Amino acid sequence: MSDTTKRQASLDALWSFVVGLVSAIGLVIVTRISAPPAIIAILGATGILTVAAGFYSDGRRRVILLLIAGIALGGWRGMEEMKRQGILDTLLKSPSPVALRANMTILEGWSAGRWGHTTKVRIHDALHAADQFDLPRRCRLEVRTTANDIDLPRPGAGIQTLVSLKGTAQRPLLVAASPGLLKASKSPRGTPAVREYLAASLIRAAGTDPGRIRSAELAAALALGRRDMVPAHRRNGWRASGLGHALAVSGLHVGIVSGSFWLIGVIIGLRPTTIRWALLLMVPGYTILAGAAPSAVRACLMLCLYLAARLLGRAAMPLGTVLTAAAVMLLVSPGLILEAGFQLTVAVTAALIRWAPPLIEWLRGPRWLRGVFAIPIVAQLTAAPIVAVHFRTATPLAAIVNLAIPLLLTPAIPLAVAAVILAPFWQGAAGWILELLRILTDALWVIGSLGRQWTLIVPTTPSIILFFLVATGLLALRYGRLGRAAAIAWISLILVSPLASILHRDTLGERVELLPIGDGLALTLVASGHTLLFDGGHYRSEAAEMLADTGCRHLSTVVVSHGDEDHIGGIRRVLESTSTDRLIMPSWLMTDAVIVPVLRAARQAGTAISTVARGSIIRSGPSRLDILWPPAGRTHLSNNDRSLVLRARMSSGAIVLTGDIGSNVERALARTSNLAADVLLAPHHGSASSTSGRFLDAVSPSLVLIPAGPKNRHHHPHPTVLDRLSARGIPFIYPARDGRCGVLVTDDGQWQVYTAPH
Repeated sequence: MSDTTKRQASLDALWSFVVGLVSAIGLVIVTRISAPPAIIAILGATGILTVAAGFYSDGRRRVILLLIAGIALGGWRGMEEMKRQGILDTLLKSPSPVALRANMTILEGWSAGRWGHTTKVRIHDALHAADQFDLPRRCRLEVRTTANDIDLPRPGAGIQTLVSLKGTAQRPLLVAASPGLLKASKSPRGTPAVREYLAASLIRAAGTDPGRIRSAELAAALALGRRDMVPAHRRNGWRASGLGHALAVSGLHVGIVSGSFWLIGVIIGLRPTTIRWALLLMVPGYTILAGAAPSAVRACLMLCLYLAARLLGRAAMPLGTVLTAAAVMLLVSPGLILEAGFQLTVAVTAALIRWAPPLIEWLRGPRWLRGVFAIPIVAQLTAAPIVAVHFRTATPLAAIVNLAIPLLLTPAIPLAVAAVILAPFWQGAAGWILELLRILTDALWVIGSLGRQWTLIVPTTPSIILFFLVATGLLALRYGRLGRAAAIAWISLILVSPLASILHRDTLGERVELLPIGDGLALTLVASGHTLLFDGGHYRSEAAEMLADTGCRHLSTVVVSHGDEDHIGGIRRVLESTSTDRLIMPSWLMTDAVIVPVLRAARQAGTAISTVARGSIIRSGPSRLDILWPPAGRTHLSNNDRSLVLRARMSSGAIVLTGDIGSNVERALARTSNLAADVLLAPHHGSASSTSGRFLDAVSPSLVLIPAGPKNRHHHPHPTVLDRLSARGIPFIYPARDGRCGVLVTDDGQWQVYTAPH
C-alpha cells in the first residue's frame, strides 16, 4: 500500500463524517427544511448512537456508519438552527417594529455610520413581551444619533436597553432609538475592557506622529482584532488590495504568533515538550484576547488537537485536525456554515495542507522560493470563489500582492503583538516597534496598490455552480487520483464562471428600470445598446453588483442628481468597476466636499466630467437629455431643491427624471418647463412633500416609477402620494413592493410594465 493510500485510508472515516455533516447542515439551512420536535430528537439520538457504533467498527463499515452519523447530526443541528432562525424571521417580517429589552456587553469600539454609531455586543438575555427571546450570542448594535462627540459606553461595559429588531435572521441588528436608552448595568470589565486598554495604550505610545498613530491602529487590528480602530477608507483600501484578511485575526495570525513563540522557546533553550505545554495555555488565551473570531477559534482548536496528540505520543495528521475542528465548530454553531470567515479559514487551511506540498515539489528552484509562490497560489485559488460569492468582488492581481505576505506580514504580526505587550508599561520601546511596523505595513500598502488598480464586480453565482464548487472542493481534499481530478474540476469551474458572465447579455432591450437597491435611488435607461445610470443609491456596492447581474460592463453616462448619500453612496464603486464614458452633475455640486471621492474615482478611471445647469442639452447615445433644473447660481436653495431634473427623449417616448425636489420647485417647473412625458420618476422617493397634483398634471405620465427600496428608513412612498396617483388613474411601481421593476419598449413601440418581485 502506497503512502498516499495509507494517508487517505487513515482519513476516510473522518472525511466521510465531515462530508455527511456539511451536506446535511447545508441542505437543511439552504432549503429551510423543518420537522416536528420528535423527528429532530430522533435524528440527534441516531447520530450519537451511530457515532458510537462507528468507533467500535473498522474498515468500510466504519466509513459508512460515520457518514450516516454525520448526516443525522447535521440534520439535527441544522433543524435546531432553522427553528431559531424561523422565530427571528417571523418577528422581522412583522408589520410593526419588534421591541426587545436586552442585557448586553459592549465588545468593540463604536463606528460612525449614516444613522448613528454601531458596535458589536454580546447578548446575555433578551425579553420580548415578557418572554425570553433567543438571539445569537453576538449581534450588532446601532444607536441612532446625529452627534459625533456623544459619550457612548466603552468596550467591556454592561448595558440594559430597549431596542428594535432589524436586519436578517443570519445577521440581526439591534437598534436603540437614542443614546438615552442605554442604561449602564456594570462598569467596563473582562476581555473587551482589556482589549480596549491595550488598544488605548498603543495610541498613547504612538504619541503625536501621524505615521505612528496609523501604525498603532493597524497593530490593534493585527494583534487584537480591533478593526474598528482602522479608519473605514483604510479598511476598504486593504480589502481592495486583496489583503483584507490581514486585518482580521485568523488562523494565519494564530499560526504566526505560535510559530514565533516556538522559535523564541528554541532560542532560549526550552525543551519541545515544555514549549508544547506552554502553547496549550498561550494559544487559547491569545485567541480569546484577540476576539475569538471563528477563523481564530478554528486555528486554536486545530493547534490544540495537534499539540495534545504530540504530548500523548500519537501521530496527528494536520488535515485531520482541520476537519475535526471544523466538525466541532459546526456542531456547536451550525449557522457558521454560511459565514464567509468560517468558509475561508477552513477551506484555505485545508487546501494549503493538501495542495501546497505537491505544488512545491512540482515547481522548480530553491525550496523557500517555491514555497513563496505555491502558498499564495493555492490560497488565492481556494479563496477566489468564496470571496466572489460573499463579497461579489474579484481581485485578479491579489495572488501577486500576497507574495509579499511571507516577507512583510509574517514579521509584522509578531511586532504588533510585541507592541501590544510593551505599550502599557514601556511606551518608548513600543513606539520604536511601531516605527518598524510602520515601515513594513507601508511597504504592504504600496505593494497592495497593484491589487487596488483592478477590482471586478462579479455577477451572482448560479446555484448549480455553487453546488459543484462545494462538491469538487470536498472531493479535492482527498489524496490520490480522485482528489486530483476534483482539484482540476474546481479550477475549471473557477475559470469557466467568469467566461459565463462575459458571455451573458441582458436581452430586455430598450427600457427604463429602477434597480431594487435597499435605500435611495438608482435607475438605468437603456436605448440602442447605450446605458445611462441616474444616481447610485446609498450602499457602496449594491448598484455596481446589480449592474453586473444584468451583464452591464459599460455605461455611456452616469448622472448624479445631488450630494445626498442615498443618491451618491454607490457611484464611486460603479465608476471603479464599470467602464464609464461620462459623468454628469449639476454645476453647484463641484464645490461640495461630498463629491470629492466620486470625482477622484472618475479621474482615475479616465471618465469625462461634465457640469450642467438649466438649459443644458446632453446626448447619451441616441437619447437627448434636456436639463430642466437647477438654474445656475441658485445658491439660496437647499441641496434637495437644487437636485437635478432632466427630460430624456428616447425614440419611443420621454421620461422625466427627478432627484429630491419638493413641491415649491415642482410648481416652478410646471410653470416654466415642458414636462410632458410618458414616464415620471417620482421626486423625493414619493414623500409627502413631493409629487404634487399640479406637477402630475404638467407631466401627465402614463406610469410613475417611485424610487423606494425595501430598506428605506422613512417608509416611502407616502400613502397620500399613492392616493393622489390612484385618484388620477396613474399606475405606479416601486422596488419595495415590486422588486426589480420598470418599463420596456415592445416590438410595436409601446411601453410595457415589468416586475420581478423578491
